[in-house]
Amino acid sequence: MNKIEHTKDKETGKVEPGKQQAELIHNEKLKALGIMSAGLAHEINNPLNYAVLGIELLKREGREMLAPEFDSIVSDVEDGLLRIKNIVQDLKIYARKTPDIDSTLETFLVGDAVAAAVRIVSPHTSHIEVSTMLNTPYRVYGDVSSIVQVLINLVSNAADAILRKQEARDGRIDILGKTVGDRYIIEVTDNGEGVSTKQIEDMFTPFYTTKSTHSGTGLGLSICQAIIERHGGEINVESILGSWTAVSFDLGLATA
Repeated sequence: MNKIEHTKDKETGKVEPGKQQAELIHNEKLKALGIMSAGLAHEINNPLNYAVLGIELLKREGREMLAPEFDSIVSDVEDGLLRIKNIVQDLKIYARKTPDIDSTLETFLVGDAVAAAVRIVSPHTSHIEVSTMLNTPYRVYGDVSSIVQVLINLVSNAADAILRKQEARDGRIDILGKTVGDRYIIEVTDNGEGVSTKQIEDMFTPFYTTKSTHSGTGLGLSICQAIIERHGGEINVESILGSWTAVSFDLGLATA
């Protein structure tokens, strides 16, 4: 894969576009975390409270008095704490700052990146059926933090499209994966309001948005495009207005 070189101009000291793009990508991550923080706090608080109550019950009643229920209570406590651990790990991966666009790449499981994105965005999709069919396990080569960011953007956009259609009760998001040659293609499809051909042409323009002034900056899909192009791939959109939208992108399969 060809990497983009970017350094400071020796005479002016100004940072060239690659560094600026990396900063923009990181700022977009922080903004998304701010928007999602209330929902994520709720996601953490529920299993935490349940775990605390379970531990208090064990301390108060003791192993002997709870003998028939002891194993079940311990299992529930462990499950709640594991959910919290997974959310925290997902956030650490997502919020990791890439020092520049030429960051060290690694191999990772597609399923892990998708699962992390789905967990992080789950407060926004609580009334929508989210289905994944990835034909896993497959490893790809790239920056896992950036790919999680792309997936969060696409799933969030899909959820917004469903909510704007006012049919969230029947809303559905499908995340599909398949291999084509040495590439792995991920597609996020929703049954939301769809977009017109003209909107598809415009949506990768920086600052373009179909959302209200207070719900988006228009940076999301242009950021996604920049990330996927850095990985040597393409991002494509298909849609029927009033019916559905499918956004797909491809990554290189890991050779080892």
